[in-house]
Amino acid sequence: MIEATILRDEGKIYGFRILGHAESVPEGEYDLVCCAVSVLSENTVNAIGRLTKDRPVREEVNEEEGLLWFELPKDCSRSSRLLLNAMALGLEDIAKQYEKHLTIRLKEE
Repeated sequence: MIEATILRDEGKIYGFRILGHAESVPEGEYDLVCCAVSVLSENTVNAIGRLTKDRPVREEVNEEEGLLWFELPKDCSRSSRLLLNAMALGLEDIAKQYEKHLTIRLKEE
């Protein structure tokens, strides 16, 4: 199962941690849940890097563990927050359809 943790400070998103594998299909087949979560999260990181001046204070990747940990300064730009919120909405939609394979939790600082 994938666990997505949305990091917030005073209700404002500044990062996320995604850990695990969906395992929604037999090994060797394309796992659409895993692919969807990967595309949303990686695109968010790429968009923030190319479209804003914000730079992460933490960016960690471990493909074997299915880890992507991305944190911006808590005072990051509105543009970055918008991109992070869009990702969170996409993850929520996936979790509604595939609740056995993706959980989302909010971590308020």
